[in-house]
Amino acid sequence: MSDDDLQKELADQGVTRVYRFMKRVNGKKEATYTMDLTITGSTPPSYVFFGYIRVPTRTYYPRPLMCNKCGYFGHTKLRCEQNETCLDCGETAVHPNCSKDPKCPNCEGPHPAFSRNCTKQQEEQAIEAIRTDTHQDNKDKRIRELENQVALLIDQLKNLQNCANLVAETVESADSDDTMLSESSSTSSTPKRNRNRGSSEERSTKSELELKKKRHHPPSSTFPTFTLMVPRMII
Repeated sequence: MSDDDLQKELADQGVTRVYRFMKRVNGKKEATYTMDLTITGSTPPSYVFFGYIRVPTRTYYPRPLMCNKCGYFGHTKLRCEQNETCLDCGETAVHPNCSKDPKCPNCEGPHPAFSRNCTKQQEEQAIEAIRTDTHQDNKDKRIRELENQVALLIDQLKNLQNCANLVAETVESADSDDTMLSESSSTSSTPKRNRNRGSSEERSTKSELELKKKRHHPPSSTFPTFTLMVPRMII
């Protein structure tokens, strides 16, 4: 019976995941009767039913995460940035069949790095127990989800800001075009006003000259008459 079939049979008891531990028998992996059940709820049950059989349960505390490259805890080989270390003797060298005295690279005790007698591993195991009992993994997962949502909102705000800047640039460009059009129309109407102004000043100049001529040279039959040409004044 596969793990998925077991999960379907136990789904009415709140089981969402079933994982059977494996062991090696003559070089081959075989499933054992020990299972890791993921159950919904705030309090784990003290037993589950397999058919008519009641099976007691206990909280599962996973082993601490240890690197198979350097022997330190907290990361895996894929993310390791340390030098490769022999997990048997603790030296920074690779010994496929190490014959030296064992020495732990973590606590420097007379045992391999993966030994359960390692004090550092016991400390890490206690931390894992606290994390499991307080559901810290779920809290960390929720925090990561919230961080992803915040990052998504920040990206959306940046996109909105870019759109707002684009709209502002478009409006500014349209205003500048309107200003240029108004300036060109006012410029085209200016010469007409100047022509009108010049003609009025021309008439006033003519009248002043005629007045002076009459004042200094009163009309008489003995004086010839002159026709004055006043140049057109353009302001």
